[in-house]
Amino acid sequence: MQDPRRALTGFASERLAQGLYALLVFAALPLCALTLTNKTDPDLWMHLRAGRQIVETRDVPRADLYSFVAQGRPWVSHEWLFQLLAYRVFAALGSAGLMAAKGLLGAATMACLYGAAAARAQSLAVRAFVFLTSSLFVVTLGFTARPHVFTLFFISLIALLLTRNRKSLDLAPWILLPWSWLHGGFVAGIAFFGLIAVGEVLSGRRPSRLLAHLMLATASTAINPYGLALWSRIAETLTTPGLGRAVVEWQPVWTSGVPLYRDGIVLFGVLLGGVFAADKERRVDATPWLLAGAGLAASILSVRHLLLLAILAVPALAGGLERLRSRTSTGSDSPRPGVLVLFNLSLITLLAGLAAWVFYEVPIRQKVPLGRLVYGESEPGWVTYPKGAADFLRERGVKGRLWSDVNVGGYLVWHLSPSIQVFMDPRYEHVYTPAEVADYGAASAAVPGWEKILDKYAPDLLLLPVSSPLAKAAEGPRWKPVYRDPDYVLLAGSSPTYAGLVKEFARDPKVSARPPLPWLFP
Repeated sequence: MQDPRRALTGFASERLAQGLYALLVFAALPLCALTLTNKTDPDLWMHLRAGRQIVETRDVPRADLYSFVAQGRPWVSHEWLFQLLAYRVFAALGSAGLMAAKGLLGAATMACLYGAAAARAQSLAVRAFVFLTSSLFVVTLGFTARPHVFTLFFISLIALLLTRNRKSLDLAPWILLPWSWLHGGFVAGIAFFGLIAVGEVLSGRRPSRLLAHLMLATASTAINPYGLALWSRIAETLTTPGLGRAVVEWQPVWTSGVPLYRDGIVLFGVLLGGVFAADKERRVDATPWLLAGAGLAASILSVRHLLLLAILAVPALAGGLERLRSRTSTGSDSPRPGVLVLFNLSLITLLAGLAAWVFYEVPIRQKVPLGRLVYGESEPGWVTYPKGAADFLRERGVKGRLWSDVNVGGYLVWHLSPSIQVFMDPRYEHVYTPAEVADYGAASAAVPGWEKILDKYAPDLLLLPVSSPLAKAAEGPRWKPVYRDPDYVLLAGSSPTYAGLVKEFARDPKVSARPPLPWLFP
């Protein structure tokens, strides 16, 4: 008979561990998501501008207003609800509000992931391993202020609903309706629910009700401001031939230049392969393995889908490792006290480190931005935004057609529209043609014939990183500098409109100081 005092001690240790888990899920990781990614994604600016347009016009965007090359073209902004919500939050609470909202959604996503792991594994060690491995990638790589955070949440919700009763699972496809208003990733949700139905068949169950709800919920996604045009727009986006070349994250694992993503895919591939081989009940519980396999295949074809793989692997890994642990267990299923103590100490250390990071490193040591600490970058953003040049253009009231780096096109639209129209911004898969994307790439690389490309589109101004090939090739008699800082140079064409700026800079060709970037955005 077990000693009551020892049993009580083990129970107290387990309760402490569960409490620390709750703190980890609802405090530490959301704070991590909140502060790690103060990186201002290039897409954010256009989402905010579209949200402001929705508020001002009381309608979703239907034609482009911001690019001089795509002016008037149809624009199906399939992330319209995210854009509206993001702008409303920003208008009311500023960038801190956007980060707080992102953190709360991160908390909900982490809670779903932990729930999915906990429902399939009694072992604290298995839960810890699976949950922390998954959240390591989801939080640190996924939680920028972009619409895809809702896709991460909904997919983690699917992983959780797999463990619930049949009625909840049958009704789950109806999350597709709000999902379709927030992000185009809802099409992946349709595919995942289809795989769940296949898994139900393989497990000896009839998925007729699930399929009926799936068909009705899929049809309901036509209830949106664009109607069926939403589907055609998403289909065009996914089949755009130049998308994989333009965005390295969309490339397959064997060509992508993102080592961190490739390494993560290899890690999950090895884990899933090993656990699958050892899981003798994989046919009985086929659905999690089908979803994990789909996530692995998707990530191999496009490394960007590592985040989906990290979420979809949770039910399979947790269930498989728990069954493997049960077969090899020699005693009680309760964790040993020594293991619990070590695990508790590791969690306390993690929480203390995160607290020091959040409350000391960020507000007190801002000379070392989080972007540099986490991503090895010199600035807190994905790119160094041309704040000084934008301020110069706005203060001088400059108007015109501006050719710029695509990654800062949305930033310039947010700060300078409608006085300035850009050539291209991050919506290149939505409103720009593959030929225009190719022309942009060729001119930016200053390949032979770049002058003809600029003549073709006739921009008035060039705003380029000082180290870019086009900046070095273009500056001369035809394109003259009117502003320069350590990061960017602004070149004006031969139009008399800019003659005064050209003369002013020629008299005093100083390099402006690098403008400080605020920690919070925009």
